Order: sequence, then structure tokens, then C-alpha cells
Amino acid sequence: GRFVAVVPDAQTMIAEYAAGRFSFEDLREVTFGDQEYEGDFHYNMFTTESLSELLDDAGLEHVAVTEVGRRNGVCYEMEIVARKPESPDRPT
Repeated sequence: GRFVAVVPDAQTMIAEYAAGRFSFEDLREVTFGDQEYEGDFHYNMFTTESLSELLDDAGLEHVAVTEVGRRNGVCYEMEIVARKPESPDRPT
């Protein structure tokens, strides 16, 4: 199987905030959510390294970050892909 995730890119947002190109209000909104509806909040944030390590530790293979710093509204996001290991019992 193939795993694909698009998540907020904390590393880019923090760097943009530190450089003065990303406001504190926008950083707070994407970090904690808008609170516009029940469940609109976040429990975690990732960098490319932290999410890659998490997927690797979960046993996925060929982990690759395919996009970083992509804008999606206020948020910067990243995309990461990985594969489930091939089963030795499955024919090729």
C-alpha cells in the first residue's frame, strides 16, 4: 500500500514567522486551529524530519517528502509519501 499525507509544515511557518513574513496571528491560527467548529484544533505539529522518522519507526519504507512550504490559505503545508513493506508471501 501507499501512504500519502498533507500536513501543516511547522518548520516553514516558524522560519517565515522568524523572518517577519508570517504574522503571529496566522501562526497561532494554524498551530491551534480557528476554533470555528467542534474539533477544530490540533494536537501536534511536524517538521519533515519528525514526520519522516515517525513513518520510518512505524515500519513504512521509501519515505519521501514530495512538497514543502506549499501555501494552502494561511497555512504552509508539506506532503510526504511512503510505502508499506512488500510481503514475502505475496507474489510479484
